[in-house]
Amino acid sequence: MHAFHTMYKMGQIPLRITMMPVWHGLDPKETYDPSSLLQYIGVTEGFGDERLRIGPLKMAIDGGIGSKTAMMNEPWKDGSRTTIPLRLDIDKLEDYFREGHNAGWSIGIHCCGDLAQDIAVSTFDKVIGERERAHRHHIIHGYFPSEKSLEIMARRDIGVSVQPGFIYVEGDIYEENLDTAKVNTFKPLRTYLKHGIRVFANSDMTSAHYNPFYGICSAVTRRTSQGKQLGDSECVTVEEALHMFIKNGAWYCGLEDSVGSLKVGKQADLAVLDRDLLTIPSNEIMDVKVVRTFIGGREVYNDQAPEI
Repeated sequence: MHAFHTMYKMGQIPLRITMMPVWHGLDPKETYDPSSLLQYIGVTEGFGDERLRIGPLKMAIDGGIGSKTAMMNEPWKDGSRTTIPLRLDIDKLEDYFREGHNAGWSIGIHCCGDLAQDIAVSTFDKVIGERERAHRHHIIHGYFPSEKSLEIMARRDIGVSVQPGFIYVEGDIYEENLDTAKVNTFKPLRTYLKHGIRVFANSDMTSAHYNPFYGICSAVTRRTSQGKQLGDSECVTVEEALHMFIKNGAWYCGLEDSVGSLKVGKQADLAVLDRDLLTIPSNEIMDVKVVRTFIGGREVYNDQAPEI
């Protein structure tokens, strides 16, 4: 955050950045005590401007699928289980959520396993019910939502931050740890949409490729790098994928009134592509190239510009 602010003051940030302060469950060395963050930081979510701002608090409960560190309701394929939270004291989760929610912060929390998501969503439900207020709480990743989680998320307007590119870069290894039927429900974008849940799509660089067209292609085709199909019933349309990446992404960053769509009065943030995303075959989406990029109406990239 300090580096971004330094670049901002020097005029070296050509894009818009929303920073998530590290809260509970994210410091592997346990040298950072986040307990005093809300008490002493003196600002809250939305501090900054349209170029550089502070967004929701970032938390984490469990790990991932490939390493079998996600908290799952059912055993892994080999019969082992991971049901213990790996990154924070689960008995304090309600207190953490209540503190952040009551202080006016939105909270994004990493949950890969269905058990982790059940715990987080149920805790959000209780805390929001105690004190109704505007919020943009969300689950980060949300691989395998249960019916219980889907119902609560829809009722409480709890969003989900997804990374469709994981289908492409990691999808081939998941059957080592999960049955095929379970893998085919991985990142169920269509299911989330059917339940009326806000879905924000992004890359999660460096865990997946930063190129957004990898993510859009994965959301539309659900094909892995080896060509395997991960449940075509969860495919979305190109229009829906763009909505997740662009319009819902702006909402997630608290910038929906200024970016996220091309309308009079909004910032002219746009990219010019080398082909039409809405007409090309879906398997070509990954090959799309950006020709020019504009932020606030100012050109910040041109593929014809000479390399420095």
